[in-house]
Amino acid sequence: MSLKNSKPMSENPLPFMLRRKQLADLLGVSAATIDKARLSGHFPAPIKLGSRAIGWRASDIMEWLDKQAIGR
Repeated sequence: MSLKNSKPMSENPLPFMLRRKQLADLLGVSAATIDKARLSGHFPAPIKLGSRAIGWRASDIMEWLDKQAIGR
């Protein structure tokens, strides 16, 4: 699924799990920024998907975004 299309979110639901590149594209930041925030503890922890793969639950990211919006 491409996150860069022009469909509204209601017509283009997020996948259950987001890989780092998908998450970076969705948030409009670099993958390195995701890594820095994760390592500093200011971002939801990823889930180990395999020996060399991690991902984030879309629900965890949406919850984190809601908390960021409330804190502003």
